[in-house]
Amino acid sequence: MPHSFLFLFLSVFAGSMYALQSTLLAKYSRALDGLSVAVYRNGSLMITMLPLLFFAGEEEIQKALHSGGPIVLAGAFGGIGLSLGISSQRYLPVGISSALTQGGPLFLFLWGFLYFHHIPSFGEIGFVMVILLGVFFLIKQPHHLPHLDARTGRGIAFILCSTFLGSLSFFCVNIAVKDISPFAVGYFWEASVGFFALLFAVLRTLVQKIPLKKISLSQLKNIALSASPTVFASVAFPYAMSICTAGIASTVVNATGVLVVTTLGFFWYGEKLKKNQIIGMVIIVAGMAGMRILG
Repeated sequence: MPHSFLFLFLSVFAGSMYALQSTLLAKYSRALDGLSVAVYRNGSLMITMLPLLFFAGEEEIQKALHSGGPIVLAGAFGGIGLSLGISSQRYLPVGISSALTQGGPLFLFLWGFLYFHHIPSFGEIGFVMVILLGVFFLIKQPHHLPHLDARTGRGIAFILCSTFLGSLSFFCVNIAVKDISPFAVGYFWEASVGFFALLFAVLRTLVQKIPLKKISLSQLKNIALSASPTVFASVAFPYAMSICTAGIASTVVNATGVLVVTTLGFFWYGEKLKKNQIIGMVIIVAGMAGMRILG
């Protein structure tokens, strides 16, 4: 029971922090491009997350640096996935963009089965389906609002690709955190995402002649502040995955994110809650409660 409560607390906390930073960054996602925001976001995190290395300790830092594959792969998948996810907010309300990430846990269950041979219980699958039902009600509202780009199909394609790549990134983190401190994994994961985002930006400049967007020092500071909740989420989420399976952890994190992002989107951007959204949020809460009871 104590582990169950700690898992739920960490997952809900991580989801809330990710949701807060995502909603704050939406302002810049809609003014710049996703890849540029990803570079500045994770570049700032490489500085603001440095205290995590103090908590990790020298031995864990060395283990993370020599772990190679999992964290590097997590960065590569995460770099492009994050860029696409941020880009989707130009076309979709923040709540809808967040809701469409709920397919991620299903991919994580698949990766867990293929790699760890973990077979989810009927109860786990059942509550995931309940949460997905809640997401269905959330996305039934019209997607377009006056302050968004009308090409909603592009936004949906971006977020679905982001969800697939994000699930691979989270799964690689899940592998790494089995043997390495969540503090070290959290830092080097975000640093690796930033490195690959910058690499993709350079390649985009060379191939497509689309340079990294230039921003002022004030904008960089605001992006850094907006991204700062990630510092807490990047520790809490790996920690939660070290207690439970990646699929269950991701389900609770993502579901929490939908609730928080949808609510903040209403208050900050006027992306109003409708009847179907409220029904969806209630169903999602019920699914999360079921996860707690199952734990």
